[in-house]
Amino acid sequence: MLSSPPASPEPGACYIVGAQPSDEWTGREGSIAGWIDGQWTFVAPYHGLIVYDRQTAGSLVYRDGWVRHQAPTLPSGGNTIDAEARTAIEELVAILRQHGLFP
Repeated sequence: MLSSPPASPEPGACYIVGAQPSDEWTGREGSIAGWIDGQWTFVAPYHGLIVYDRQTAGSLVYRDGWVRHQAPTLPSGGNTIDAEARTAIEELVAILRQHGLFP
């Protein structure tokens, strides 16, 4: 997330406008800003919108503000240990990471 527009954006580049935006982004907090045809175009997010963040290789979802998906804590310890279930959970989390759900 950025609070001010980059000086030299690439055509088609998109950013989530951060807190207390300035310059051409003033008043657009939380919006998606896209550099199209030499000008900023803004899209208001809606509940459930998911975007991919290339910097973190993870996704963000909009729920009354942008939230980053977090991978669940992998099981460890405990009185009853099910090795097959733990292996399945670890594989599932790894696949979700590969697909960009978790950073």
